[in-house]
Amino acid sequence: MVNSSTRHSEIDALRGFALCGVLFSNFNSYTSQQVPPEILDQTVGLTDSWFQQFNALFLEWKFMALFSILFGCGFGILYKSLSDRYRHPELIYLRRLFILFLLGILHLSFWWFDVLHLYAVCGVMLLLFKDMKMTIILPLSFLFMFPLPFAIGLYLKQFPPGISDADVRWMYEQFKYGSLADLVRCNWEGYYKLFVKTGSNYRDIPETLGRFLFGYWLVQGGWEHKSEWIKTNALKIMLPLLSISMLYFLFLLERIDLPQWTASLLYRSGIFCTTCLYAILFLLAFGKFGDTWFFRALTSMGKMTLTLYLLVSACMIALLYGIGGGYLGEVTITQLFLLAGLTMMTFILIAPFWLQRFYFGPLEWLWKMGTYMRYIALKRSR
Repeated sequence: MVNSSTRHSEIDALRGFALCGVLFSNFNSYTSQQVPPEILDQTVGLTDSWFQQFNALFLEWKFMALFSILFGCGFGILYKSLSDRYRHPELIYLRRLFILFLLGILHLSFWWFDVLHLYAVCGVMLLLFKDMKMTIILPLSFLFMFPLPFAIGLYLKQFPPGISDADVRWMYEQFKYGSLADLVRCNWEGYYKLFVKTGSNYRDIPETLGRFLFGYWLVQGGWEHKSEWIKTNALKIMLPLLSISMLYFLFLLERIDLPQWTASLLYRSGIFCTTCLYAILFLLAFGKFGDTWFFRALTSMGKMTLTLYLLVSACMIALLYGIGGGYLGEVTITQLFLLAGLTMMTFILIAPFWLQRFYFGPLEWLWKMGTYMRYIALKRSR
């Protein structure tokens, strides 16, 4: 979402870092969330259980939360750039989000946990806050991230579960053995039952918007200034974040028992605090080693996140679903984590190589041309 001429390397590198975490979580999700428990249990050994627990503690939702915050950062940078060049920047911005929404709908037809369409919807809502004072934006972001989803979640408890065990078994059969038409129908039906029928989207939208607003607040007034302040005061900031994160980890490990309302708030605040800890540690590392090959590779990945995010889904569909290899339910969690590591290393190698020869990732290029409605050169001149 950030114009190439105004990119901040720290934000790009953070986005590449977030992509790595999302990659591991998504590889795990393609099996753990789409295979019936009785089949999954047959392939789960000790190392699989360790990887599942590691994912739940350190990866699941944390890197997606970081992605959401960085989307808000990108909005602030992009919208300022558009405002400097166009009389009606909101029209170009809305066209950009409409294209993202269409990509999300297409992706949703193959994987019902797509986030792109949700980001597009929340991105439109961001326009309502673009002229607000930052002293209002920050508390609003926390309101949307914590109390509002909690209250909506309490209301949604009166709704019946969207996905039954029978649904999971039926969907597994469609994913593993079905045709392309079966796959698309199954994904849309699963999405409807899990996110629309249960009202989950009504909880997820404000929470995602709150993360967007927090990222928007970070870049307003200067990302560099706030980034330096964070690094200077890292220890003071990290101590309370670490305290909440430790309580969150103990809760996930079932070492502490909490009332329902406290558990819900701790769960959301624990994800947020752990995400912030990761970001601070990464910024400190980037300040010392940002010029090394590894961090430059992460920066390149951060400029190609749309392409790489969808490429992960394409690889998993080709490997696991019936329209491809059909290995769903046969590949273990350990094997998927190893495959995720191999994929991450491949991306780290490919992204710098690609951007040495081209200005954008393939989908980023098409997205940019659709946004501005004109041809934009892709290949760099020698």
